[in-house]
Amino acid sequence: SKFYKPLEITSSDALQSEIHRIGPNLTSLDTNWKVRVECIQQIGHILRGNILTKNTTLIQQFIDDLLMGYRDAICKQIEELRSGVIKEICRVLSYLAVLIDENEAHATLKPAIEPFIDYIVPSILKQLKQTILVISHCCNIALRTILKRCPVGLKSIHHLMNNADASQQKTVCLRVRCMEYVQMLIEVQHYHAHYLQRHDVMASFVQCVIRNIADPHPSVRFVARQCVWSLDAVYPSQKYWQHIVAHISPQNVKYVMADKGVFKMFAAPIGTGHKIELSGQQHRKNTSNSNNTSTAHRINHDEDQEEEEQPKPAAASMMNKSQRPKS
Repeated sequence: SKFYKPLEITSSDALQSEIHRIGPNLTSLDTNWKVRVECIQQIGHILRGNILTKNTTLIQQFIDDLLMGYRDAICKQIEELRSGVIKEICRVLSYLAVLIDENEAHATLKPAIEPFIDYIVPSILKQLKQTILVISHCCNIALRTILKRCPVGLKSIHHLMNNADASQQKTVCLRVRCMEYVQMLIEVQHYHAHYLQRHDVMASFVQCVIRNIADPHPSVRFVARQCVWSLDAVYPSQKYWQHIVAHISPQNVKYVMADKGVFKMFAAPIGTGHKIELSGQQHRKNTSNSNNTSTAHRINHDEDQEEEEQPKPAAASMMNKSQRPKS
């Protein structure tokens, strides 16, 4: 990433020294915010120094002692209301997600990072309700990058589905976002496939879609209807859409069938980890002209530019201005 300078660490002692310098400064919001930003940036410098390509001992130390050891401190920075801190922590988390996805050398890296991802997801979701645009937008982009790039566990999957439920979450913009995240999990989150092979998990997805097709707000209903065709596109042999339309009202069946013609899958992340190659010029053209995106978030990984596609604007356009998601 162009935001970070490589800080190469080759020994356990050197890494531990950096962790002791970074961690304590993140544990309290009373620490000067500029110092906290510098410490968060230091994590980015360490990542840019290819810590995730080192030997297994250093990788495990980085995850256990820094990410997991100071997970509460990281969550405090995520839940901060100062935009400078939020932008930096979201940038680092997005960069971390991209590097994990791009790393093919360590097969145990993705399972090892899953508990950390599950721990920070609730903190990111809290910030999506913020009316301060820069905060909610940064958190939305970071979570989308994480969901596309990193493994998430059952805890996060159920947390997202619960926050899409009107009986448990009253904030409309968060319900819309969580339904978009559910759709993203169905379509582009390859690492959760072992969870979706379980009947109870798929049943939860289907019930979530059925429930939210009847949500009080039209934008939530729109994304839920999109999820019907996501399930059909990814798991055509299971005939999930037939089960869903058999359990919703005739009026909603009409809307579901009408939306089939405008349904589009989320684009997969661009990067070597997904074996997708597009010229920069063509990809920028596709991104700017696509009806399936509202913004493009760019993460520079070494000399390459990583772009994560954003949500369909149709859902947001159906909202009243006072109820639209702020990101």
